[in-house]
Amino acid sequence: MRHSSATYTLNESIFEKCDTADKAYWIGFIMADGYIIQQPHKKQWFGMKLHPRDKYHLENLRDFVGSSAPIRLEKHKKYVYLYLCSNRFCRTLNKYGIVPRKSGKEQINHIPKRFLEDFIRGYMDGDGGFYWVKQGENRASQLGFCIFSSSVKLLHQIQRILSKLCGVREDVVLTDANGVLKMEYRGNKQARRIWDTLYYTNDALCLYRKYDKVVSGG
Repeated sequence: MRHSSATYTLNESIFEKCDTADKAYWIGFIMADGYIIQQPHKKQWFGMKLHPRDKYHLENLRDFVGSSAPIRLEKHKKYVYLYLCSNRFCRTLNKYGIVPRKSGKEQINHIPKRFLEDFIRGYMDGDGGFYWVKQGENRASQLGFCIFSSSVKLLHQIQRILSKLCGVREDVVLTDANGVLKMEYRGNKQARRIWDTLYYTNDALCLYRKYDKVVSGG
């Protein structure tokens, strides 16, 4: 069912079920970079802000949820943003742990096992990524992987999932990174296994800026 308030359309029920890989990806990405605003009289807004260079990805999300709402550029041109006003849409996100003031409380809820790598790839595109670690002269760079979060529970969940999916260590120590927690794997064995698991198909939905940077060796 589509909803149209004054001007804009929105598929309010798009996330009622997490039954596709793309839905799992967007739920992960929204958990990392999206937010819910609770206003008086139980009114909820969904919002997301991205760097202007990633505007296309915000457009992809808007199109995925069937919205015609505009994506606007902040007056100082530091970010682009999208707002969607719909209690029903926000409630469907609430059940996945995307709630008002969610920071530090995030956890994986209601994501089917067959879509967990898609959820993690989405979350990583919001708060993490792969990168190359230089090893010095005459030594090949090594692949690295990290994810940031304020939620210990979420990071431990991701560790357990990655351990089961691709056999990496589950006991990686979380480190402090400017007030948030960082989970990191380095080395061509561990990080490469994670890469192959998350990008299990060449056309996997992703933030191509991050993907291309690694593929190009940059």
